[in-house]
Amino acid sequence: MMTCIKYVTECTKVHFKVLVSQSVSEFVWEKLFLYNRNIQTWLVKMANFLNSPDTSHPVVRVLLQQVTDFLGEHEIRELEGLKSLKGFLPTIKKHEEILSIQSVKDHLSQMKTYATLEDPLTDAAQEIFNYKVRCSLLNLKDIVAKTGEQYHQSLVTLLFYEYIRKGDVWLKITDWEAIIDKVNELERHINNLKSMDKDEGEASVFLMALKKVDGLLNTKEQEATELIDIIKDEMGSDLCPALQEILKQGGEPKLNLQQMRDELNLIINKCVKDKEMQQKNINKIKQLACKSPNSTVQLQQLESQPLKTNEIIELLGLDKFCKVKQNVRQIKKVHNLEILYSSPPELVNIPGYFIGRLMMLHSNTMNLKCLKPQTHPEVTKKESVTEDENENWFGDANDDKLNINPLDVVVAVFMCSDLFVQQELVVKMSLCQFAIPLLLPTTNKTSTFLLWTLSAVKKKWKRKSTENESCVTDKRLATYPMAHVTFIRLGDLQRSKSAFFNGLLGASEFQSNFFIHSDMECRDVRRKISNGLIELTWHLPHEKEHLDVFSTPCCILNLRGDAKLFSKHVAFLAEVSSVICLFVDNIGDEEEKLICALQKSKGKVFLLVNPTNSNLLENSRRLSHLKSTLNITKDQVLIRTKKNDSEFISVVRSAISNVLTSEPHTMSLEKMAEDAKRCGFNIDEDYAPCQTGKDKANVVLRNLKQKTCDESQQKKSPIEGEKAEDNTCEFNQEGIPKFKKKTFPFQGESWREYSETDKESWRLKNIGQKTLCEYTKELNQKKMKIRQKQMEKDISVPVEKFIEALMMSTSEERLFFLHWMKLYLDSLSADVLPEIQTQLVKCKDENKKKALLEKFSNSSVGLEHFLREIGQMYEAVIMCDSTLKADLSSLPRVAAEILLDGVPIELIDGNVSNIPLRWVSDILAEVQNKTHPDTHIYVLSVLGVQSSGKSTLLNTLFGLQFAVGAGRCTRGAFMQLIHLDDNVKEELGCDYILVMDTEGLRAPELLNSRDIYEHDNEMATLITGLSDITLVTLSSENIAEMQDILQIVIHAMIRMRETGKKPNIYFIHNNVSDVSAGVQNMFGNRKLLEQLDIVTRAAAKQENKEKTYSRFSDVIQYDPSKISIYIPGLWRGVPPMAAVSNGYSEKLYELKAVLLECMKEKKVAYSPMSITNYIKSMEDVSYAVKSEDFIFSFQNSLAAEAFAKLSNQYNDWKWEIQKSFMEWREGAEMRIKSCEEPDSLEPQLSKEAGDLAKAKEELYLQKLTYYYKRDVENKQYIERDKQYFEVNIKGLCKQYMNTALMGCKTLMKTCKRVNMIMRRYKEQIKERVNNLVKECKEGKSKVLEAELHKEFEKMWKETLGSLERLVIEVDIRHDMEESLLQSDPTRSKDIKEKLRRRGLHEWGNKEFIAHDKPPKDENDFKCQVNLFKPMKGITRMAGGFIEYTKSVFKRGAHENETQRTADMVISTCVKYINKLVSRDADYDPSLCMGVIKEIERQMKTLGDEKREIIDHLQVDIKLHVCGSAVQRFQEMHDRFISKIDPRSRLEERKQTYWEMFSDLYHERDKSQRAAKRFCDLCLKVSLIRGIESQLSKRIVSDMRETWAPVKLTNIPYFQLALLISLHESGNFEDYKEYIRNYDGYAQRWLLKQVLEYCKTEVDGKMRLHSMEEEIMCNMMGKVKVTLKDVKESENKTAKDFLTHFMKAIETRQVWIIKENLDVINLKNIKQFEVELSEAINELEKELKNQITRFDVECKLKNLSSPPHEQLFELLKGCGEKCPYCGTPCELDGENHQHYSRYHRAFGVSNASPNQLKSKSVIRNILWWSFDLRRMNCVCQNYQARQHNTEINYWGELYQDDTSLYWQFVLNKYKEDFATFYKTTPVRFRRTFNLNWEDVKSDLENKYRISLEDLR
Repeated sequence: MMTCIKYVTECTKVHFKVLVSQSVSEFVWEKLFLYNRNIQTWLVKMANFLNSPDTSHPVVRVLLQQVTDFLGEHEIRELEGLKSLKGFLPTIKKHEEILSIQSVKDHLSQMKTYATLEDPLTDAAQEIFNYKVRCSLLNLKDIVAKTGEQYHQSLVTLLFYEYIRKGDVWLKITDWEAIIDKVNELERHINNLKSMDKDEGEASVFLMALKKVDGLLNTKEQEATELIDIIKDEMGSDLCPALQEILKQGGEPKLNLQQMRDELNLIINKCVKDKEMQQKNINKIKQLACKSPNSTVQLQQLESQPLKTNEIIELLGLDKFCKVKQNVRQIKKVHNLEILYSSPPELVNIPGYFIGRLMMLHSNTMNLKCLKPQTHPEVTKKESVTEDENENWFGDANDDKLNINPLDVVVAVFMCSDLFVQQELVVKMSLCQFAIPLLLPTTNKTSTFLLWTLSAVKKKWKRKSTENESCVTDKRLATYPMAHVTFIRLGDLQRSKSAFFNGLLGASEFQSNFFIHSDMECRDVRRKISNGLIELTWHLPHEKEHLDVFSTPCCILNLRGDAKLFSKHVAFLAEVSSVICLFVDNIGDEEEKLICALQKSKGKVFLLVNPTNSNLLENSRRLSHLKSTLNITKDQVLIRTKKNDSEFISVVRSAISNVLTSEPHTMSLEKMAEDAKRCGFNIDEDYAPCQTGKDKANVVLRNLKQKTCDESQQKKSPIEGEKAEDNTCEFNQEGIPKFKKKTFPFQGESWREYSETDKESWRLKNIGQKTLCEYTKELNQKKMKIRQKQMEKDISVPVEKFIEALMMSTSEERLFFLHWMKLYLDSLSADVLPEIQTQLVKCKDENKKKALLEKFSNSSVGLEHFLREIGQMYEAVIMCDSTLKADLSSLPRVAAEILLDGVPIELIDGNVSNIPLRWVSDILAEVQNKTHPDTHIYVLSVLGVQSSGKSTLLNTLFGLQFAVGAGRCTRGAFMQLIHLDDNVKEELGCDYILVMDTEGLRAPELLNSRDIYEHDNEMATLITGLSDITLVTLSSENIAEMQDILQIVIHAMIRMRETGKKPNIYFIHNNVSDVSAGVQNMFGNRKLLEQLDIVTRAAAKQENKEKTYSRFSDVIQYDPSKISIYIPGLWRGVPPMAAVSNGYSEKLYELKAVLLECMKEKKVAYSPMSITNYIKSMEDVSYAVKSEDFIFSFQNSLAAEAFAKLSNQYNDWKWEIQKSFMEWREGAEMRIKSCEEPDSLEPQLSKEAGDLAKAKEELYLQKLTYYYKRDVENKQYIERDKQYFEVNIKGLCKQYMNTALMGCKTLMKTCKRVNMIMRRYKEQIKERVNNLVKECKEGKSKVLEAELHKEFEKMWKETLGSLERLVIEVDIRHDMEESLLQSDPTRSKDIKEKLRRRGLHEWGNKEFIAHDKPPKDENDFKCQVNLFKPMKGITRMAGGFIEYTKSVFKRGAHENETQRTADMVISTCVKYINKLVSRDADYDPSLCMGVIKEIERQMKTLGDEKREIIDHLQVDIKLHVCGSAVQRFQEMHDRFISKIDPRSRLEERKQTYWEMFSDLYHERDKSQRAAKRFCDLCLKVSLIRGIESQLSKRIVSDMRETWAPVKLTNIPYFQLALLISLHESGNFEDYKEYIRNYDGYAQRWLLKQVLEYCKTEVDGKMRLHSMEEEIMCNMMGKVKVTLKDVKESENKTAKDFLTHFMKAIETRQVWIIKENLDVINLKNIKQFEVELSEAINELEKELKNQITRFDVECKLKNLSSPPHEQLFELLKGCGEKCPYCGTPCELDGENHQHYSRYHRAFGVSNASPNQLKSKSVIRNILWWSFDLRRMNCVCQNYQARQHNTEINYWGELYQDDTSLYWQFVLNKYKEDFATFYKTTPVRFRRTFNLNWEDVKSDLENKYRISLEDLR
């Protein structure tokens, strides 16, 4: 037991030193300790002893625990000799697992208890306890770093520094207590640090360090400085910049503690203030979020009493809306009514038809004649009268009762609708150019002025600016002052007044029915409730004379009914009108009185008289009287008489125009409302909630509106109103950006920076020199820092008031508030943007244009900016403190209510191309909470280039409110919910349709920017990935404008993970009116789909998913007959006076039906997503798009494919350049190491490297030029990238040249430094040896040998004590990660994702376990279903057999085959790595790319079947192999450093120096020992190397020439010899090895042949010994002859003698190691020559004895170039294997058509027989029992079958279909093959009979050689 304790103690010391040393890599412990066979044997014996029942002492448990600590995290299976430990060590590891600070405390308490026991074993184990505690403290650093921040581990260093640093100090009882107390203190500190941000925490840790340092400076200054340095090193790059600067200033030249302490306190104070500010803002946001409405009043109505019903309301079924009026949700519900192509079946259906048609913008909206109007009670009563009695040939007197006048319908609908519905209807009516109600009659005998209702109407028209240039005006018409032309009638008229001014306002070619008149359908029905209605429409100029009725904008008012009955209305119109036109046919007393009253109005009055023949004289008299009394001029009286309509219209139009052009009285509708109020009319805007909303909007925008008004007043000209308007616009251009910057601090630059950082955290493009984990952590910290900075900013007053308005309003008040906000903000932007657009059009300078674009974006402000600010506040608060989510839940809840009320919510912020995921997800979750837990949605989206009618399309389809014509001022995507009728919900299986509107793609102003591709492609992919149906709008028949984007979407969706569903797509061709467009474009559609199919295949091929995606429909669904929908132009005529065309409305109605039908069909395939699942899908798609770092930056998928091909070729060139420099550097380093003066080589090496760089640059630039000259597919897309690759090639050559030279210079400096150190210490050792000899001799008595050795050891320790180990740090892990990311840009996304989950070292440490392919999407299921579809004739038979054979082969075998194939690739790559590592060279970063290229090469050599099996594992295999390579390269580097380390080299010579010292002391003859030393240290090693080198070549040469001249002569005979050997062995295991690993089997077979040859006895002596002795004698002969020649020359000193001897022997090709010559120092030359001759003779005898001492196999394997490996290199061929059956190619070299004359049967390699020629299949299909697996691999043209074109070409293999050898093998071992592949045995015909003689004959015939010759 004591011995066991002693050994464990020593191991524990070593383990502690390894842990405490940061410069020693893990492999030192793992490879050199754990993998040492002696250590493993000792561990097993010790564990077995300790685990015996006799040993139950606590110390035993400690020892067992210590063994588990030795193993660490290394799996026991990796340690060869520790199998017996599996039983109990894992149990101990699990029980004693230390994962937390508490477990460390428990562990320390336990150790304390054990250590304080009074027991001999405990006393003996005290040192173990000491070191075990220290190891636990070191592990505590890892625990702290994992559970908190990285810098937390510095606390462990601070608190336990004296225990960790001084490992040899014995722990006392008080120390145990102190350590446990300090662990408690550590826990308290960490809890405090967790409440701090990173900067404050790091500064606090350093303050603690300074306190500790302060106490050490006076006594232990070096220790204090060392402590600070250790903490700086531990934090590393994790240090914040401010702290780095402080340490840099305070740490040089001496620690300035006070200054550092002050600056650290400044950092802490700043952090505290920032945190207080953050908390203040968080509390403020919480307070705002907790506010609620002051009133619980529900929806209020305008009237104090409920609306009174009337006959019309009851007939129309609107009486149900008298108490609570219908709202927007009700009118916008999607239902199944056929409203467009049918008439209302009953009167109660008329309102629904009217609203539905109006929402679809159909011009026949007013055609409301119903099919079954007999619902009037009076009509029903009279139906009992017989038809004969009531027969009326001239019409029914009850016609008025059968239908309702459309004006009555309009008035009734408006009466029964709330203000939002009224506003919605007015906007639609204005688009249709229908007259709009201005003064609406009510059932309470009053009228209401509809100011609010009209406030949303916006129009654009052209006007002349002050410079007489045409400019566009975009205004809300309610606020714009203009002239008003009023039309009223007095009495009854012969002709329709409304029809007259329809003609007056409409140009002849675009006649519109602005006003309903009696000549229209149902308009002659008597009006019952619409008399007294004042209607309104506008005339806005086009600036085209033939289109403009009036040259200035004006408002047209029309009073319905006889004006004599509505005196109040007339008085009001007289106040507000600029022109009044009175229609009168007969002028009586009442008419004359009214005319007299109107003559006093502000406007000009015209009398439009159309007298009948009977009253001409009376009218003439009346007019004369008016002229005399009122001074009416003749031009005010317009008499029709004999004029036709056109002539009379022209006269009236001219009269009105004259007034309008002479600066008439103007007034806005807002001003007009004041007059209406004075006249006693109600104003709808006076409705309390509306006024509340308006007031709150004014409060929010007070600053912006006040500044605008003030500036307007300052700049307004009293004469030029237009100029004042321009000045206001100029102010707004400057005011809005300032307002946005001040009002929205949470967005803008901070949100942009966060989005860019977030995207970078997924793409990792700028990783630099950091590892992936470090960079990801840094970016995550940066994102948190940005959020914290956002929280330090004050919430602006407007945003605060905005949130208060949302939270403290009733739902109705909130809607009014939002509408007012939108109206105000849109007006502000509309004032500014046209001016900037005009400047953009004129601007030619690119820099100015860029500035204008920025100004354009900043000058746009809308409701979305306020909602975005709330979203950013919400995200920032939740990210800073996730526990506050419940406190802020009211914010997404209010947003959800807004969304449900029909207000669009921003989904994607287009300015930064990012989704605020948490905000949007929580809004949708609240929508679900407010409806029901299982809410399902369909998602419909629209994509299209700019100005292709996307928003108009959605608004018309579903009556939505997306912004129209906003240009680029509002970017991104918005979502809006559509409510469904209950019947529609049931049919579609969903509750809502979520509609997404997007910004226009391919904006013309951004087309010159390369970022436009990335932005638009990301947007399109996001939207398509989030949608069930995507509408792609096109501005014409041409689809090319969206083709590029669609290609990228396809490619991106293939690259992203499958979501289990495929979106549908429709192409909407706008402005296509030709009825034959569909037929004409059918060919174009077919070509497009074919092109998209090609793109799909190309993208799938690039992503290795050819079998999953082969057509466009595999990615995105479509119906070929419905995919293209052609829609006529929007306008019927020229805006602004054009109405929406019927064709547009009708086509959109058809589209709506198609979309609903599509949704019904999709419901069958899969049910609509629940909101919960949609949120998850949104997160997945968003993350997938963010992590995509390759495809989005290209114009289209073809460009991406072309660039990827060139990039792959460039990567190959890059590796070739890198490889050439690596080889050059390797040779240069060999020269440097063998040169005594390395500096002398620098000029020559610089010249060589420069020449190599120049040559490679010229070569690969020529290759690039040749690449572009070749017929490359889609070359036009990469023309502009040529310069990019040229620059990269030049840069690469320069970079690799500099890297190689830098490596050489570093090695020169290292060698020079090492040589200087070696010389200095050699001299010191010699001097000290001489001094020590002198001291010893001066002693009085003779010193014993033991004492002499003790003195030497003391001297040695003192001399080398100050010599530190050589350390050269390399970051191999970073080099490998960088190489992985650069090797294949198309897969870098997958590499990054996997490295995030598991570090590279973890990939390398774990055993590779191949997993099955991930589940495929629905395409695979469809393919499986298609197998069962009925087939006809021979097709059915052939197809059935092929599928049967496939299933037989793949049943149960796939998993094993995957693992085997992966293991084969990995094992080959591991051999490659071993070969690299075994070289006598240092690690080179180029080796990383070499490993990756080898993996790719091995993957390429696999056949299609095997490559497909492991294709999904390609990244995993790369990571596993590269992770293993990192460890091996570290081992290689450490071995190299150890080899050149001066201390190690001196330690190797320690024995030599001891002997020299001993000889000097005893005054022995040194000549004999010097000669022996020269032979042992210099000559022997050189001779052995030379013998081994010649021996390997001799064996290979003799075997090929004499021993086996046939089978080892060429490749075919060698392959044949292997087949014969397999047959003769009769062992199936050999066949398995041959099939699975041909190269390995061939090398092992060759090794057996070499062993057999070498062991053959010749003349009674083994052949190997004879050859080795012969070579040795030859070399010794050269040595002796050389010695004889040198003896004859004159040599004054030993140095001269040895120099002469070395030069002479080198001429005889024997190279002597010169490194150890310095230890040979003597003066007696002659005696040395004699002794050297004797020593050489003794060496010869020793070498002869060694020859027979070693095992032959061991000897051969340890040769630097073993003969069996040399033979394999000569006979392996080119190394390529058949892609189908795996047989090796028979030809050597490169660039040839691969060939093998003897391929294998399919069943041998478990290959699929689906590659057979069709003739072979059909011929053999006739035999039902024929198993295709027994057929051979027969491929004619490898490339013709669409396989990977990167694999070398295999041509016509052979003509027949039989390979008798493999048929024979397959039949003989069919049961073994079935067991091996886990499949059914291959079936052979009963008549099948094949013996070995037949096979032998076939082989001799094929290879044209007798098999006997191979013996």
